[in-house]
Amino acid sequence: MRVSMSQIRNRKVEQAGSPSLTVQIIAGNTGGQPRRFTREFTVGRDPACEVVVDHPLVSRIHLKIEYEHGRWWVVDTESTNGTYVGTTRMDRVAVDGELELHLGRNGPRLRLTAQETSAAEQDTIPEGVPSETYYRERYFGEGDIEGMSERTRIIRRAFSEIRQKQKQWGWIAGGCGLLLLLLTLGYMYYYQSQIERLTFLAKDTFYRLKSLELELAALDVENLSPEAQARRARLQLAYGELEQTYNRFMETLGIYEQNLSEEDRLIFRVARIFGECELTMPPDFVQEVKHYIRRWQSTDRLEKAIRRALRHNYHTRTTRIMLKHHLPPQYFYLALQESDFKPRAGPKTRVGIAKGHWQFIPRTAAKYGLRIGPLVELRRYDPRDERYDFDKACDAAARYIKDLYQTEAQASGLLVIACYNWGEERILPLLQQMPADPRERNFWQLLQKYKIPRETYDYVMYIVSAAVIGENPRLFGFDFDNPLATALAQAGESLPSPSGK
Repeated sequence: MRVSMSQIRNRKVEQAGSPSLTVQIIAGNTGGQPRRFTREFTVGRDPACEVVVDHPLVSRIHLKIEYEHGRWWVVDTESTNGTYVGTTRMDRVAVDGELELHLGRNGPRLRLTAQETSAAEQDTIPEGVPSETYYRERYFGEGDIEGMSERTRIIRRAFSEIRQKQKQWGWIAGGCGLLLLLLTLGYMYYYQSQIERLTFLAKDTFYRLKSLELELAALDVENLSPEAQARRARLQLAYGELEQTYNRFMETLGIYEQNLSEEDRLIFRVARIFGECELTMPPDFVQEVKHYIRRWQSTDRLEKAIRRALRHNYHTRTTRIMLKHHLPPQYFYLALQESDFKPRAGPKTRVGIAKGHWQFIPRTAAKYGLRIGPLVELRRYDPRDERYDFDKACDAAARYIKDLYQTEAQASGLLVIACYNWGEERILPLLQQMPADPRERNFWQLLQKYKIPRETYDYVMYIVSAAVIGENPRLFGFDFDNPLATALAQAGESLPSPSGK
């Protein structure tokens, strides 16, 4: 379709339809020469105004007249003497048809007349005021224009090519953005699925380790047959390889490197030492341990007990005996919680009086080979009662812990600690109702399925938190060093790394 320039200009007139405004200064009964405006202008005494009125009542810029929302408006620009329509001072007034106003009370009079401009009047673009629509249609519109010059044709063709390229690049950019988004989402899904898969495999590996521990514990007896010895050797080899696999999973998942504080790392490590999986700990476990650490920090009980143990070399003796029974020496803190390393007698209970550093009741002490003294019914020290012999009682405690660990507790150290406190006759029936599988029988499952006494819960958490502090006492503000580090060094052992290796 061919479009003439006259049609373009007429299209502008049809769309705009804006009126012109005639301004005339009235002096007495005589009027000045009218002037016509089609856009905003100012009136005032300043020579820069489009309408200059040199009169003492007129401000430098007295008012402005603007076209807005289809009407002409007179706006007083905070003039000194004001703008009046009749006797009313006005700040803003519309010009509907004809309007007379005074610049100041009884000052110079203006007559404003709003008129609709005709098509003929607007057919010509005012000199020095080019039409934006005109140029837009001429150089950037669609189709050809009658009488179009070669220069205009070149401009229109160039603009058309640019617009086409912009569309093409727009589609390319949009496609690339969509592809990048899809790739990002795909990678995130793949990464998350890999993390979930690795986590599942790590948990499975951990509990396979626990099952192997139980099998090895069953073979940890004297006078094994050659076949049993060979089986134990194979299991030990498999256990070592499986442990390395689990440690690699921990490294890949970054469990000990994911912005953990040193305190958090120690809590994870102690949980692992006591036979719990880092990946299955409740989300609030770390904060709960820190709560009990603050309890230890609020008293000197821990520091006094450790210094008492150091004086009597209990830390070295406990480490040696626990390692002999293939148990972590951190059970040292169980004796601390029981007695503060004081050879005392506990209160009288329905099952007898607990005595010694490991607080054995008579029945359990006798079961594990300790001689009970004649003062069994009295809360007094009895030198003939082997519960007061630290080494014999510690060895009995290690055998008792080992039996619990490899049977009812299913290799869960925290369950062992809970059993030691609550008593076999109370907790073992509950454990026997749980599946004989380390995945389903551990301290976390016990807390979920049964209500245990607050005393037993505190007992477990005090021992865990004391073991955490013991790994690096000065980190937690205590004035002593790790009591087990020296004992392990003397035994030819070393502390595990943060990743449990």
